[in-house]
Amino acid sequence: MTTIEQKNIGLQGIITVDDFDSTGNPVRFVLLTDDENKYILEHDTKNPDIDFSRYARSKVHLTGAVRFGHKRRVITVSEVKVLLCSDGAHYKSIV
Repeated sequence: MTTIEQKNIGLQGIITVDDFDSTGNPVRFVLLTDDENKYILEHDTKNPDIDFSRYARSKVHLTGAVRFGHKRRVITVSEVKVLLCSDGAHYKSIV
């Protein structure tokens, strides 16, 4: 499998849960973009404390390294900027 990596890409979309464990806890989060692509979210080693569940159903702008592989897109998230929360509130600060 050939993997292509691009650094410091910015993507915008909605974070949602993509997979759950046997007890119903979320185990994988994805970013669904406006152009109908899905990116699996991973933690950056520089910022491992990002809690993706906190941003579920929120529109965000993510920055990080993107890897493209066989039928998979993965972004190692280094920064999250919330554009619109799931409750409709607008945010301008970087989280």
